[in-house]
Amino acid sequence: NAKKSRLIYGCMGLGGSWDGPDYTQADVDLAAEALHAAADIGITTIDTADIYRQTGSEAVIGEVLSRDPELRATFEIQTKCGILPGWDGGPTRYNLSGRYITESIAGALDRLQVDSIDVMILHRPDPLMRPDDIANALGAALDSGIIKSWGVSNMGPWQLEYLKDVPGQAACNQIDLGLRARSFVEQAMSAPATASQGSLYPAGTVEYCAAHGIDVQAWSPMAQGVYSALPGTPSAEGRTPEHLETFELVRQFATAHRTTPETIVLWWLTHHPAGIRPVIGTTNVARIHACADANNRDSG
Repeated sequence: NAKKSRLIYGCMGLGGSWDGPDYTQADVDLAAEALHAAADIGITTIDTADIYRQTGSEAVIGEVLSRDPELRATFEIQTKCGILPGWDGGPTRYNLSGRYITESIAGALDRLQVDSIDVMILHRPDPLMRPDDIANALGAALDSGIIKSWGVSNMGPWQLEYLKDVPGQAACNQIDLGLRARSFVEQAMSAPATASQGSLYPAGTVEYCAAHGIDVQAWSPMAQGVYSALPGTPSAEGRTPEHLETFELVRQFATAHRTTPETIVLWWLTHHPAGIRPVIGTTNVARIHACADANNRDSG
């Protein structure tokens, strides 16, 4: 796709339960409905990871897209590797060794049923990562054409600098951004602040990425609907007074701009000059459609 969509569809919710990689026909049908809804509102990038549903997300996407070539042609696919969640009860660990990356790419290609992956993302920093080892693995994959580009997630400027000799430069950095994770705005205005919500990355990360041509992607931009879901729905449960006050303001803006609360929450991000691309993860078709204006209309 020559022009990437403003929104990305995140597939963490697709592929069965988190208890194992198996899924049912109902899970396939849900994935097909969600991916079609994403295509309907003009989304051209889908995002998944090997750990989502214990590989079930990648597998169900592969099944849906292999049956529907037209839908497959709509999307570029990005997936992630590097987290070992310890499904057996052990601790979560991280592995960005060259060997593990190479094995992860092979597994993702098989599950997604594709010949190449558009963006292979290193999911979390690995304290033991060696830039030369990563460069060799990703360089070989780029040379052979089985990945078209690579990116990172949850990394700050110094980690990106550490990886600067990896061929092709990071295409993206996917970090926690949104009304609930807004330190990228608040720290810029109040540098001495000792604590800000969403500070999983150093101050200046968004600006660094924008200055270096790295696509800034926002995970969990909707904060599970806490600022947009109607009262009485599961997403509205447990709202604090501050959440409720923001929800009311979001609803007022939605009425004034003749759009949805979901779009207002996303516009707050897409209005930023860094060109932030929110990754929406709902599997509810109506809520996917409620994000349409954020993908296709300027915030004004």
